Amino acid sequence: MQNKILIAFVAVATMLTLMPANAQAATMAETMKGKILLQVEANGEAWYVNPVNSKRYYLGRPDDAFSIMRSLGLGAKHSFITAYTIFPARVSGRILIDVDDSGKAYYINPTDRKAHYLGRPADAFDVMRKLGKGISNSNLAKIADSAASGTLWNAWDAYVTAANNKDFDALQNLSSTPLDLAKDCYTMTATVCKDTYMQFAKEALNDNPKIEQATATVYESARQGIIVSPLLKEVNANDVTGKQQMAYFAKDNSDTWKLIRTIFASSVLSKDGTKTDDQLKADLDAKYLDTDQDGLSDAIETGTDLSENSKTNKDLRDTDGDGWWDGMEFRGDTDPLIATSKIY
Repeated sequence: MQNKILIAFVAVATMLTLMPANAQAATMAETMKGKILLQVEANGEAWYVNPVNSKRYYLGRPDDAFSIMRSLGLGAKHSFITAYTIFPARVSGRILIDVDDSGKAYYINPTDRKAHYLGRPADAFDVMRKLGKGISNSNLAKIADSAASGTLWNAWDAYVTAANNKDFDALQNLSSTPLDLAKDCYTMTATVCKDTYMQFAKEALNDNPKIEQATATVYESARQGIIVSPLLKEVNANDVTGKQQMAYFAKDNSDTWKLIRTIFASSVLSKDGTKTDDQLKADLDAKYLDTDQDGLSDAIETGTDLSENSKTNKDLRDTDGDGWWDGMEFRGDTDPLIATSKIY
């Protein structure tokens, strides 16, 4: 009898030893879903394991932690959030966004399924340190890194290459809303429609100011990113012009960067003798100012821009509290004022 037990034990131990690395990784990711992990063998770096895709997200500084945890949030009604002291297992480890109460965020600790308020970056950082679970480098490596799917700049470079090469299929694959040749081309033939689409993409890239990594401003969180070129101001005989190019990207449900839209904005301020060139340049700076860094100028958000009005809050990056920035939704043709209207 003892021999049989010993043989069984050896067989189980052998199976565990020979378990494929990907199976061990899957087991580790499943075990740690929804938890905050502290890399104890390094410098205490903090990670959040998203229970939706079982990937880890680096939390970095307090501002980064706050932004990432909110961007991965799940919209919930106020009545649901206030109904529980111990939350249902289905939201264990999730960040709940109260869509009825100014987008307030709460982390549901998977250990006891209690809610922890994430009011400010400092709150998120405090929760991260108090509830974090230590993990070794080897075990952390078994959990897929969300950044491994490619960086935001990788996605932009792929778009530039596809546009310059007029590679229609590659552009389609990069787009969040691929061109529908049957519906979007109207009376054009498919060939003419493709050529026109690719020509527009290439021309925008080659106009100044270009988006370049050395000079661009980047707003980025775990699931969304906006790349903004410098504002190019030119003084002419009769006017002062301003130009800026922006690219909006979002990660789809498979954690792959997709292009939402590119925007080439231009403005012309006429010289009427009442202002100097420097004053007109300052007016351009004000016109393109984006206080909350959501990809929409204050002028668009407040309705003082004569061509566009998003009706969003210029001081709040995510007016409806659904985890997607106002600019991402406005450019992605979802409603930045309705929490149930989301990009993905």
